[in-house]
Amino acid sequence: MTEHSRGQQIDLLPDLETWRRQWQAQGAGLPPADLRARVAIGTRRETQRMKLTMIGPVLVTILAGGGSLYAALTFHRPADVALAVGVWSFLLVVWVGATWIARGTWRPLTETTDEFLRVSIQRCRSALYGIRFGLVLYVLGFAAALLWQHFQLSATRRALLTAWPVILLGPVVTPILLLVSFKVDQKRRAELEWLLGLRRQLQSPGANATLELGPGER
Repeated sequence: MTEHSRGQQIDLLPDLETWRRQWQAQGAGLPPADLRARVAIGTRRETQRMKLTMIGPVLVTILAGGGSLYAALTFHRPADVALAVGVWSFLLVVWVGATWIARGTWRPLTETTDEFLRVSIQRCRSALYGIRFGLVLYVLGFAAALLWQHFQLSATRRALLTAWPVILLGPVVTPILLLVSFKVDQKRRAELEWLLGLRRQLQSPGANATLELGPGER
């Protein structure tokens, strides 16, 4: 089999999530011989998705951070300066926390099955940490916005609680956010449990005979 045809064959393999369901449905005991290719493809596709998800935070940083900084430098009002400081402090916490959580998840260090699995497992754990970190940021951001309107805009407590952003974020957005976070948390936990079980199977004596090792694993 040529390298080109081999690459075409690998490209046609389903991603790791689809294959996981298929394998579990079959009740297979040992990992199949094409495990390395499937795990590698799943990891690389997840890497591409991670890169795409960075577009949102970058745009928020440019729009929110740039807008608040522009207002502070243009109008020189104390409220605008305080807002810019608050926005950039919040963005700094977001980026530092997200970078810390995502450490070691961007790409595998070597082209081996163990390394691909390590990255996939670390990504699941980082996603679980990220969910909790995001919920904490949501609460802090919501509270900071209320305090800002109360102290800087002299809004009364009743006006704050009846403002349309509070009504929208409280009864509407918050339950949806909690539901989505719960669903993602459950999915990632199931994936993490499966990946850990897969790694244990790979470490068993009978698993080595079923694996087709790539060039980097020989």
